[in-house]
Order: sequence, then structure tokens, then C-alpha cells
Amino acid sequence: MLDAGDSLLLMKVGLAPIIIAFVSLAERWFGKGIAGSLLGLPVVSGPLLVCLIFQHGAAFAARAARGSVLGQVALAAFAIAYAYCAQGKGWLLSGTIGIAAYFLASIALLKVSFSPAMTLVAVCSLLGLILLAFPRPRVEAGRERKPNVKEIPCG
Repeated sequence: MLDAGDSLLLMKVGLAPIIIAFVSLAERWFGKGIAGSLLGLPVVSGPLLVCLIFQHGAAFAARAARGSVLGQVALAAFAIAYAYCAQGKGWLLSGTIGIAAYFLASIALLKVSFSPAMTLVAVCSLLGLILLAFPRPRVEAGRERKPNVKEIPCG
């Protein structure tokens, strides 16, 4: 019989892969737009934060949730830096600059001390601005690029 600690560990380890599998199925059934939207939601971090409530209490989980929300800004900083660099530079330089942007944003966000409501408003505003500033793809709309042999298989 599993005790509470074993159940919690099993939940932490098994939850993320199961959720990602369901998102992959949603992509097959409903398309890439739906799957991308689902991955934009906290489908992995949300259930793991529930585990933190059981393990460490609500106050700890609330701080972790705030960090998770602020982490989306750092992730968006990586994405926009990478997207702009990748238009004219190779993947290594683009990745390096993207990672630097991620860490700079993370360091800046460590200094932020807003209320939970203000954090949500600030993060949504910043993500909206980043989305507006994102470079437009060069590939024609509706035309999919064939995967390269060196890429991760997606079939």
C-alpha cells in the first residue's frame, strides 16, 4: 500500500507526462492552434502547484505560483530574443542570446514585489506587449515546412 509521501511522489512524476500526452492527442484531434493554446496554459505547473499545497502548505504554493507566473515573462524574453536573432544569425548565437535574455529577465524579476493581483496585471501586460513586438513568420500562411531528417521525429 502506498503512503501519502509515495502517492505524492507518484503524482509529481506521472502528472506532467500524462498531461503532455493529452495535449499531444488534442493536437491530433483539434490541430496545432488548440495544442499551442493548451501548452500556453499552466497545464503542467498548475497540477504540480496543487502537489506543493499538499506537501508544503498554501503559503509556499502561493509563492511558487507567483514565481511560475513571473517565469512566463522570462520565457517570453527568451522567445522574442531568439526569434529576432534567428532571422539573421545561426541557432547557436540565437540560443545564447535568448538564454542571456532569459537570465537577465529572471534577475530583474527577482527584484519585483507586487501584490498577486498586480503581478497578474503586470505579467499579462508584458506578455501582450511582447506578443505585439514578436516578428512575423516568413513562411507563407497555410504552407507547412517539411521536417528535416536531423530534427526530432513528429509522426
